[in-house]
Amino acid sequence: LLTSVLGPRRVAAEPGPTDELADLCGHFPLALRIAATRLLLRPRHQIADDVQWLRDDPVGRLSVVGTPAMSLAQTFGTFLGGLSLPAIRACQTLGNSPRRLLSLDECAAALGLSLVDASAVLDQLIDASLLEGDAPGQYRMPALLRAFVRRDADVALSN
Repeated sequence: LLTSVLGPRRVAAEPGPTDELADLCGHFPLALRIAATRLLLRPRHQIADDVQWLRDDPVGRLSVVGTPAMSLAQTFGTFLGGLSLPAIRACQTLGNSPRRLLSLDECAAALGLSLVDASAVLDQLIDASLLEGDAPGQYRMPALLRAFVRRDADVALSN
């Protein structure tokens, strides 16, 4: 995606920073698109410059001013706002968990739900692309969403 937007020459000139940018974006297509757009709008910036700038607050900084559809925080907020209250609370709880990979049993315990109810809530989060089913019975929340939850998810509860 970065190569197709920025061009092969620009990406090839900075392979290490390009890889790091992709990692910072969690390989999430919208985040990559926003990062690439920012670089297109700043043709004299090095990819390494944006990587350095992005490290401090990727969720808050992955946006194009004046374009809500190109704001990672707004997009995550919209996704969360469309969920049921139990799913929003589950997203917050799991996003604040110190563990990155959780079993269904661990999720159910953390959420205070039965396995059946926890599975239904987790399915909502997977369907909204807010949780990944890593392997059968294993769940992982993408790093950018975890950062968002820690930073802004309470906003979704007030909307």
